[in-house]
Formats: sequence, C-alpha cells, structure tokens
Amino acid sequence: MCMSTVITHVVEESVYTTRFSVGAINKNHLVCNFSSTVSEGVEPTALASTMPHCVCSDTAAGAGEEVRVRLLCGSDRTCQLVAAGKIDKAAPIYTAPSGKVMGLPSSAGTYWQIGFAVKAAAANNDVFWAVLCVPRKIVVEAEL
Repeated sequence: MCMSTVITHVVEESVYTTRFSVGAINKNHLVCNFSSTVSEGVEPTALASTMPHCVCSDTAAGAGEEVRVRLLCGSDRTCQLVAAGKIDKAAPIYTAPSGKVMGLPSSAGTYWQIGFAVKAAAANNDVFWAVLCVPRKIVVEAEL
C-alpha cells in the first residue's frame, strides 16, 4: 500500500505589504528601512549606508499613516524609484541619501546595491523603472 501526502492549501507571502510612516514621506517610490523604534514603521533611508528593506509607493503627511511598501527581494518585476542623479539604462543601482538611488558610487562609503535600471534617469528626482534584487553591501574606499 502506497501512502501519499496531498497539499490542500499553499500560503504565498507577497512582496507587497502595508506599514506605517514614522514621519513625513514626501515623495513616492523612495527606498525605506524598517524603523527600530516604531512597530511596523518605515522611513526613507537617511544615509546611503543604511541597509534598505523596501520601496514605499505612497506618500505620508506625517507619522502613523498607512503606506504600501514593496519588500526588496529578487523579482522579475519592475518598480519605480527616485534617482539622485543621472543613471544609465542597465546600470546597477545603489542606495543614496534621502531614500533615492544612484549609479555606481564614486565617494568613499558604504552602499547597498538594490537592483538594475530598466530605463535611464536623466537627473535628480527623476522617477525611473528598475528591477530589484536582494540588497548587496559594497564598500567604496578612498583613493590614497
């Protein structure tokens, strides 16, 4: 007699979820991190060296507002991000201050690669399309 297991229900966790703003989020599509002080809170990454956790697709006038976020993870889907300057199509993208992203960093510091540009961004504050990846930490050292 052969016995088999039948799976009747599979739970699929979405890369999209709802969180709460820690403060004002004044622009859509900013890279954010989870708050260490507010349960279920998110805030734009203040520094490029802060590990990112998600992209916030909403704005918030102040603290406690419900916002929709997309967790950073490997995905074949694209999302919109805010550029900190010119970014070429197909270039790797890295965290920049104020929740924005940039092309390959030239200044010394710690950064996180979070994906690749699908479309180019011409200037600061341009919203462009990118494909996300699991965050990868890089350290750029100063030239001697």
